[in-house]
This record gives sequence, structure tokens and C-alpha cells, in this order.
Amino acid sequence: MAQDFHKCSVLFGVYVKLNSQQKLLLVCVYVDDLMVIGDEEAEIERFKENKIQLIHCNTEEQIANIFTKPLRQHRFEKLRNMLGLKQLDNLD
Repeated sequence: MAQDFHKCSVLFGVYVKLNSQQKLLLVCVYVDDLMVIGDEEAEIERFKENKIQLIHCNTEEQIANIFTKPLRQHRFEKLRNMLGLKQLDNLD
């Protein structure tokens, strides 16, 4: 996402921007919807005036499916690997 946004490392689909006065603008992307939250109404309006290009993400690349859908084992393992998680064989 352009305009000096940074992808949140904790929350999926959340982008953060701080302006020079340390005013916050958050953009949350969920499926085909945007939620815009910020400290300044003018900054929110500037954001809304700009054109935004959303790129389709194929269902094979939707990592969130691991949390929201029943999956076959091979699909689960692929998404788990995409998240960087490892299987623990023994917890002792």
C-alpha cells in the first residue's frame, strides 16, 4: 500500500500511517471492504479521495483460511508453512 503506510506485523490486513505531527491513520482491509480510522478528519478525507487499487488474492494464497475454514491436511500444512509455523512432535 502506497502513501507511506506500513503493514502491521501483528494484525492481518491492517496498515498504519503516522504523519509529521504524529497523527495516526489506520486502514483495515477485510475481504472487499475498507475501514478507515484516524486522528484527523482531513487526513481521512485525503485518503478517501485518492484512488485505491485492491488486488485479488486467489483462495490458494488466503492464509486466513487456516483460521476460518475446515481444510484437508496438505492444505493446512501449506498454509501453516506460509505463516512460518512449525509442528512440534514432542512437547516434553
